[in-house]
Amino acid sequence: MMKRRHWIVPRADRNTATGRGHHAARALQQETVEVWSEALKQFGAGVLAQL
Repeated sequence: MMKRRHWIVPRADRNTATGRGHHAARALQQETVEVWSEALKQFGAGVLAQL
């Protein structure tokens, strides 16, 4: 399963648009990054609280 995941994930982020001004990977939305960042902070705080 992990081998397949490592094959799928990089392809999911590819930007199929071609031409000037297009990057190889699709951009992330700022809200997505902020939600992920907050979840990571809460996870870290939870881990530290267990120590």
